[in-house]
Amino acid sequence: MVGLLSNSEVLRVLHDRGADASQPTVTARANEQMAYHYLTEHSAGLQDTMALQHFIQLLE
Repeated sequence: MVGLLSNSEVLRVLHDRGADASQPTVTARANEQMAYHYLTEHSAGLQDTMALQHFIQLLE
């Protein structure tokens, strides 16, 4: 079954796309990306993620 979006839903999607387009582009070297992904994949949860904040700030 195919459903149609209401006008308000369409406007919400368009607004979200506009917000996505206004986000800054982040660039990082390949080794920085690999290190970040490795650390986030091997973290146990929010507490470990918070511990990574210093590392993430260094990448920025």
